[in-house]
Amino acid sequence: MTGVMEMVAAARAGIENLIPAEVADEIDRGDVLLVDLREPHETANGVIPGALSAPRGMLEFHADPATPYHVDGFDPGRRVIVYCASGSRSALAAKSLQDLGYGDVAHLDGGLTRWVDEKRPLNAEPVAPSTTRRTPMTNTLKQALDTTASAVADDPGRAAATFAAEGELVGVTEVDVRIGDRVVKVDQPESIGGSGLAPNPVEFALASLGSCQAHTYRFWSEKLGIRIDELRVDVQGRLDVRGVFGLEDGVRAGFGDVDVAVHISGPETAERYKELRRAVEEHCPVLDIFANPVPVWTSMSTPGS
Repeated sequence: MTGVMEMVAAARAGIENLIPAEVADEIDRGDVLLVDLREPHETANGVIPGALSAPRGMLEFHADPATPYHVDGFDPGRRVIVYCASGSRSALAAKSLQDLGYGDVAHLDGGLTRWVDEKRPLNAEPVAPSTTRRTPMTNTLKQALDTTASAVADDPGRAAATFAAEGELVGVTEVDVRIGDRVVKVDQPESIGGSGLAPNPVEFALASLGSCQAHTYRFWSEKLGIRIDELRVDVQGRLDVRGVFGLEDGVRAGFGDVDVAVHISGPETAERYKELRRAVEEHCPVLDIFANPVPVWTSMSTPGS
């Protein structure tokens, strides 16, 4: 089995490794896309001026113009420099961008840590990503929804669905989660001992809520005939790590509260979008999971049990 640091070393051998002075020179010259790969909670202490935020877990989707998640600014023909906290994630990311067809990509060796050690400037916040992609209405989706509704009406037993995920610890904090025939990687940031190869579980929880909101808006926009041109869902949760690490009794381990901000545009009236919002808040499955108690049973098996 190849270890992650061996993968990082192999990536470094095949990419352009820059020192902070070289990165600063390229920023001054302009026409370079500088990408901060760290997770949102890691950017609280500052970012390199002009950096675009594109967390490592979504980089390939943001960089590929063929995906719905492509972010303006990513162009295989453009000069791109990526960085993370220490240079490991950015080395892997630069190699991945090369595999996607980016021909002029480099990373900041040593990451933001080396940049700060040299007392170079920081900005408070990264540049927010943007997209010009539109969300078309589609008869195919409406037909699928109508077919499902008809099938359930004919046989209510078809309404019951079971979902499953199987997680296996494959590294220090690295977990491979099998969902059907797909594998999703989950990790923890380097700041708490992880490798930072993927978002952590609570970030996936927020991603599940945001994506489920987007899907439910999509479904109900078709059902109600309400056109959406653009839709973005921003989700933020506040968590006290004292509860996670047992540093103080009585502190909850999970989110204390969660904010969901939906940004929507299109030709409909404000009242029509309010109607859509009411439908989504009533029917979004993951919002229901977050907002209402769900019975959970745990078990454990051990050798010989």
